[in-house]
Amino acid sequence: RVLFLSGGVALRRCTRAQAVVQTDYLPAVLDNLAHNLALNGIPFMMESKQQPTGVAPEDGEAGPSGSSVQVGCLDWATSGTPEAKAMMREWDASVLLGADLVYDHSVIDPLAHTIRAFFDIRAAAHPGAEPLRCILVATIRNEKTFEEFRQHCLRQGLCVAELPSGPPCPGARAFPQLHYPRELVKLYTVSLPSGEP
Repeated sequence: RVLFLSGGVALRRCTRAQAVVQTDYLPAVLDNLAHNLALNGIPFMMESKQQPTGVAPEDGEAGPSGSSVQVGCLDWATSGTPEAKAMMREWDASVLLGADLVYDHSVIDPLAHTIRAFFDIRAAAHPGAEPLRCILVATIRNEKTFEEFRQHCLRQGLCVAELPSGPPCPGARAFPQLHYPRELVKLYTVSLPSGEP
């Protein structure tokens, strides 16, 4: 069960996931997620009172990858509330994915708290099971900003480690319009210290 921390434009599919949850907190982004899923013919459930912009599946209907897809509102700033934690338990994520989340100081502490909450929810719901996996892709525009994120994770009892990645394609840029070289894009895992459930 894969949950995207800030779904952006909605990835077409996760081929090995049983379920995919695309989240954001801005209504315009949630509408865009729904719109793009519908454009790709991917059935989805919209977890709000508003109607989705497109195809809503029958109960239990799966998308082209065999996974069910949900679009849900997740505000990192309120992820500690009972209502948010209830929704996070319902999503039952075993994998968190995020791309380009660490760019503004104001989101760093709420993001670290949200990631820790998902770890705690997973451990409580599935004692003895494999712990939550969290993988983030980050464009390192400012080393100090990313180090601040790392420190906030440490305060939450989380470890942040860079994962090895292959060599970049010659001349490839992560965001061509912004001129960020591929070398600035790093892959990280966020985890609990060894031995913690």
